[in-house]
Amino acid sequence: MHAAILTSTGEAAIPFVWNDVALHAVGASEVRVRLTRVGEDGWTLALADVTGAPVLSVGSMVSRPVSAEQLGGSGSPLFGVGWSVVPAVPGAGEVSWVSWEEVPAEGPVPGVVVLDCGAFPTGLGVPSGVRAVSYGVLDVVRAWLADERFAASRLVVLTRGAVAVSEGVGLDVVQAPVWGLVRAAQAENPGRFVLVDVEPGAEAGTVVSALAVGEPESAVRGDAVWAPRLVRLEQATDQDPEFASDGAVLVTGGTGGLGAVVARRLVSEYGVRHLVLTSRRGLAAPGAEELAADLIASGAEVRVVACDVSDRDALAGLLAETVSERPLTGVFHAAGIGDSTVMDALTHEQVDRVYAPKVDAAWHLHELTREYDLAAFVMFSSAGGLVLTAGQGNYAAANVFLDALAVQRAAEGLPATSMAFGLWEVGGGLGAYLRDVDRKRMAAQGVPPLTHEAGLALFDAALRSDRAAVVPVRIDTAALRSRTDDVPALLRGLAPVVRRAAAARSGSAPAEPTLHDRLSGLSAAERRRTVLHLVRAQVASVLGHASAEAVGADRAFQELGFDSLAATELRNHLNRVTGLRLSATLAFDHPNAEAVTDHLLTLLGGAATGGTPGEEEVREALRTIPTSRLRDAGLMQSLLDLAEVRVTPADLAEEEQPEPHDTGDAADGDALAAARRETALLR
Repeated sequence: MHAAILTSTGEAAIPFVWNDVALHAVGASEVRVRLTRVGEDGWTLALADVTGAPVLSVGSMVSRPVSAEQLGGSGSPLFGVGWSVVPAVPGAGEVSWVSWEEVPAEGPVPGVVVLDCGAFPTGLGVPSGVRAVSYGVLDVVRAWLADERFAASRLVVLTRGAVAVSEGVGLDVVQAPVWGLVRAAQAENPGRFVLVDVEPGAEAGTVVSALAVGEPESAVRGDAVWAPRLVRLEQATDQDPEFASDGAVLVTGGTGGLGAVVARRLVSEYGVRHLVLTSRRGLAAPGAEELAADLIASGAEVRVVACDVSDRDALAGLLAETVSERPLTGVFHAAGIGDSTVMDALTHEQVDRVYAPKVDAAWHLHELTREYDLAAFVMFSSAGGLVLTAGQGNYAAANVFLDALAVQRAAEGLPATSMAFGLWEVGGGLGAYLRDVDRKRMAAQGVPPLTHEAGLALFDAALRSDRAAVVPVRIDTAALRSRTDDVPALLRGLAPVVRRAAAARSGSAPAEPTLHDRLSGLSAAERRRTVLHLVRAQVASVLGHASAEAVGADRAFQELGFDSLAATELRNHLNRVTGLRLSATLAFDHPNAEAVTDHLLTLLGGAATGGTPGEEEVREALRTIPTSRLRDAGLMQSLLDLAEVRVTPADLAEEEQPEPHDTGDAADGDALAAARRETALLR
């Protein structure tokens, strides 16, 4: 099409105006295109797949000349979170639910359980209130993941006024971080958690209308249900902020990583001549002296201060000292630390450590500077609170707090910008803790790291934006469309779901065979080769490798670079392709691809042969399953009852002495009886 435009106009041009566009099918690997000239600079287009069925039609497309300068633009666009009304899924019926407090201690549970965050303590002050709500939600999420009874149910986490579906509206900054926390739980455990926000005072039953739209996160306002998506923002036209020549600019976390990059940018591009840079170690921080020397050589006056900005008194003292010399004209909050893990292992202590420099410091800065005449109040948030949440629930929650605080400040008429950046390759800061395997994983998920130049361009664009919360990230839509896992809700507008598939070749393409179909009728050796290749391919996908050949079948997962997040992702990938419900400890119980293959073949044995497993196969399968796994899955008692295993007094007599590893405290009669029955069953 571009070649046709160039040939007809004699100059470089791009498609500019599209009219009467209709998409008839998606997914065609080949299309045939007919272009028909209309007027001086217009065309109509008709696309069909190889069978002649329509794929796309364009009533008219008008081109527009473009200069070489325009083609050499700044690269990645700026994104923001946009909300739109979504309709109910056709056929969605009434959903029954119970509150978390009503869940029985034993026995089956309903399919939908609602946790109302409004029930957690309030009136504690913002930093304490944020922790109270976050701790409460974390405790419930961990209990949910640990109890096998909830495996087939959904937990709906209900917040009240924690999101703003339109610009200029305030929100509840105490409940807002829950969205980052639960997004991590969703990413690590697909299909098990739902986020719903309702207006303060709304009945909890409002969640029913939200569940009818089938979205993993949504907000109910009146009779409408809204869903968030990441959307491209229009190019900002606002002027750069003007920092008073005699004013000081404070940069927290300013001696390294992103803070140091920003400090250099403020001096070189924004004319800032008086900087106060803080970090916990001050001039003793690595690279701090060199940074200060460079900034001074560029004409700036620099003061590097050791200050824990999460300490309100220490921060108040620093600000008082600063404004005693000159007015404070800008705040850039880049302080932060990383201490994260997957949700079922995340602790209150880890939440507190990550919240302190992010949540506490931002709130103190907000309160202590609200009377100052600031040209900018900028907080460096992270895309980790939006779309890269897996394995960092506490960090995601802390960054969502920054986004929410910016929205709340803007609603109060105060200057505020929260920049939810993707990872910067700046050679320091939190990015220094990422390994190559982590970077590959991020790229495969469609959010690759930002180069230094691209990050600075997005920083400039974000600083000019009139939006309180912006998302300066690089999105690889091709990688998004090739993802085999669940795409985060916020990215689904950039990677549309496939509807009717176009024909790829003459005739209708057959449906993709299931794993059951692929294994049916194969010999034992062929089944093992097939499953081993599947496992290696999923391991390669998790690690960001191009093919299964990059994964040695007998190489330990730990040696390949696995951590708890990679183990969780592998479990999710294999659940999806096998139809099984595998344990979260799969990669630790079976430490390489061969071991996982053997485990899967055991579980798939009956289906793989296309028939019902025989008695010996059942016995062998039971022998391979640790009794602790049967007990954790809630199956041990049922198996014992079916086997009619009984414990005699003689059995108990044999167990009078505790095992060498046992303290004896828990070795009561019931425990001994259970252990004896388990042993008898597995014989």
